[in-house]
Amino acid sequence: MKPSSSAELEERAVAAVLGALVGDAAAVPCHWHYAPHEQGAFSEEWINPFYRVALGANSCYGDQIRCVAASMARWGEDLEDRLRDRFLAPDYAAAEPAKQAYGYRGDQRARSTPIDGPWRHRTVDRFLAGAIEDDDTSADALVRAIPAAAAAAIAGEPAAPIVDKVVVATQRSVVAREHARLIGTALSAVIRGMSPAQALENVGDLDADCAIN
Repeated sequence: MKPSSSAELEERAVAAVLGALVGDAAAVPCHWHYAPHEQGAFSEEWINPFYRVALGANSCYGDQIRCVAASMARWGEDLEDRLRDRFLAPDYAAAEPAKQAYGYRGDQRARSTPIDGPWRHRTVDRFLAGAIEDDDTSADALVRAIPAAAAAAIAGEPAAPIVDKVVVATQRSVVAREHARLIGTALSAVIRGMSPAQALENVGDLDADCAIN
């Protein structure tokens, strides 16, 4: 059902972003722990093997959503500055030495002690170092599509180019960009009133610019 007013459209867009942030925070205690029978939203039993933050805090994914959402007031013009401000902030900076010591070795999932503080993703690390990787297909691109798609829905603009702008800030992989464009286009259509099933079924027809030529 299409929103009956611009106010309702804005409410749906806000709900999409807020839902993503709440879902991210709920999953942090079991982030990157893939045993479904052991998972529980907002669980006080911390089974995240990598990092520990306050219950209810966002992960690096959620923090990226916040940065993009804030930058959408200027259509992403200040996104890189917002990313630097957030991910060079004291909590991330203080946790970085421990994260580097933790390492990316294949046995890391067996570790029982998470680091104290947030875990900054490799995508963000490479951005901050000025060394963005052309083959980075990580899911960070997909979460950044959420607030961009919400902004596009409110503005009545195609989602794909707006999503692409926030993705290429840290990722240049064609795979990451195309998947983010598709997800952003589908989400924007749902915010505007299309059913989720219809949006997913017709996502290829919703925006001819989803493919990177």
